[in-house]
Amino acid sequence: MTRAATLLLALLVACTTTTEAPVEPPPAEPRSGPVLYYLRRTTLASMDLASGRRTTLAELPSADAALAPDATRMVVVEETSPLGSSPEGFRKPALLIGPTEEWAITELGPGRSPLWAPDGSAVAAIARVRGGEGCPGVETEGGGCPATEEVVAYDPAAPAEPPETLAGPALGYSLLGWSGETVLALRAPGEAVLGDEELPYRPAELWGASPVGEIFLQVDDDGARFIRVDAQAPSAEVDLDGARLGDGTWSFDGSTVAVVLLEPVGARLSSRLALIDSESGAVSEVP
Repeated sequence: MTRAATLLLALLVACTTTTEAPVEPPPAEPRSGPVLYYLRRTTLASMDLASGRRTTLAELPSADAALAPDATRMVVVEETSPLGSSPEGFRKPALLIGPTEEWAITELGPGRSPLWAPDGSAVAAIARVRGGEGCPGVETEGGGCPATEEVVAYDPAAPAEPPETLAGPALGYSLLGWSGETVLALRAPGEAVLGDEELPYRPAELWGASPVGEIFLQVDDDGARFIRVDAQAPSAEVDLDGARLGDGTWSFDGSTVAVVLLEPVGARLSSRLALIDSESGAVSEVP
């Protein structure tokens, strides 16, 4: 899969924030090959893979950030509460968007854990909801909602427009990935949902979703398989040969899953890289 830039950004979700304005990036120099973008804590940097030249681009307000599929833009979370972040996380997070190489701030709106759509047309995020009616599974004296969350999607081309709601109020969310025009998420207290639709799977069973359609990678004690919401049988079994799935990601076209396979070796775990074909379930190790 050919890309103008290597779309890899090592992100550790953190609540450390800074009130300092982003630093001005140095003058751009001609690139001689693919580029790797990465974070050192909250410092955005790049490396020209051909020359090995490293460039510091900007100081971000947090490490909760996401790189656009074409690597030209970036969304990052800023804590806007005067109290700063709490030990549990952000108090009042807001999403900022700007060009990767010439970081300049435009605010999208409230939210955390940004997740770009595969075609770059939307940014999903988890936003705080306070007050209102209709909190699933929540009982409160006097009605209304406690502090809850919903899943929203912003249009990066229209920052002033209000976001679209993809999944309504719940106690909390964790995003697993885009699936077509909505997102696969885990909803507290213990549901797997596709948008607002509850799925008939335990949250721990769903490793992730194909970005181009309703195909999921399911993992349980019996192994791993690709499944479809509307199918009665798995679309493809995956032979992990005794290993279990660690971190990984889907390709933008949904054809392949890149994954870390974990295997016990004595009291420790060894790891190896592999690619899984989403149509056949075939596993090929990456040297």
